[in-house]
This record gives sequence, C-alpha cells and structure tokens, in this order.
Amino acid sequence: MSDSPGLTVLDRVRLVPVVHLIPANFATQERPFPFGTSPTPEEWDRYWRDCLADAGIVGVTPLRLGSGHVPTRNLLDPKTADPSQAGRILTHLIESRGEGGLALCQDDEVLVEPRCCVDLNNLNDWRYAAGYRDPEWSITWVGHPYVMMRFEGEQLLLSDEEDSPTPQWAVSPDDLLHAVRRAESELEDFAEMLRPAAAVMGGDTPAIVRSLLGLPA
Repeated sequence: MSDSPGLTVLDRVRLVPVVHLIPANFATQERPFPFGTSPTPEEWDRYWRDCLADAGIVGVTPLRLGSGHVPTRNLLDPKTADPSQAGRILTHLIESRGEGGLALCQDDEVLVEPRCCVDLNNLNDWRYAAGYRDPEWSITWVGHPYVMMRFEGEQLLLSDEEDSPTPQWAVSPDDLLHAVRRAESELEDFAEMLRPAAAVMGGDTPAIVRSLLGLPA
C-alpha cells in the first residue's frame, strides 16, 4: 500500500538470509555463457543449475528466477539433505567468506538483493538500521550500491537511490527489528544444519561458521 506517490509502506517486511552461488565457482566444464544478448531469467536459471550440478549441488531454489542467491532455508533440507552436499555448501561458504547477505522483501516480493562486497555477516547492519532515529540520510549497508535510510514520522524511510535519495519504502522500526530477529533465527537453523559437516572438518570450523553467519560464538 502507498501513502504517497512512489512510497510503499512495508507492513509485511522480511529479511531473507541468502547465500550467493556463483556459477564459475562450481562449473567443471565449458558451456555457452548465456549473455550474448540479455538472457531471460529461464536461460540464466538453466545455465546456473547446470554449473552447480557439476559440483553435485542439486535441488536448490533461488530467491527468484534468474538470481544466484539462494535462501539458506532452501539450501539444505535437514530431513533429506545429502551429507556430501552439506559439505560442499560449507566449503563454498568458507572459501567465499560467507558471500551472500540479507534480501529485503515484502512477503515474497524481492525489493533489494545483497550486492557487491556484502556477506552473510550483515545482520548487525540491519539491526542498526532498525534503531536509526536520525532525520539525515545515512547508508544502509547492503553492498554497492548502497540503500539509504532516514527517520521521519515514526517510520524508517529507505531509498534505493544512492546519490539523490528519494523515499521509496517506509517501514516501522519495530517491524524491521522483528524481521532482523526472524532472520537471526533462520541463520541459527542454517548453522545447525551445517553443524555435522563442520564437525567432520574439525578444528575451529564450527566457530568459523557462526562468525561467517554473523552469529554469536
């Protein structure tokens, strides 16, 4: 719903933890890159899945068709997950230093995906945003380019325009904080699903996983 033209009130806001699975990190054979012209989401998805399958990663569902971001809850099913797939996911997570982040969503609509140079250790940035009370524009860290934020009229205003921000979304800080806590719970579930694979690797791996996910030790 909108209070003014171009401003959408996020009354069902979600922060979805996602892992970024880059095709080049998994492909073991040459295949046509679907970017000669602008690929359709379906073309990208086929290419992406084929590359992941080279490394034995199958059955994952991306955040949206055409995306390389996968919600943590879609990566491993604790009831049916192949232990070897859990090991591959864990290895990728460590090698990529937790590449991914939190996707800003309204219900199932994806508003902002994590961007360049951001990782899963992004929870505190959104927790900070939920407590922001300054009327001046400031950065909400989601990678490059930034999302901007400022506080006005008991709502946090967000803009996807870095240079000349214009309010695009408004969200209650309490609702955003609830989304942060829900995301933290999902990350805890993900850490638990990775725990057996982390135990096999041994050493400090379990603690490293929690650090990569932005969770307390």
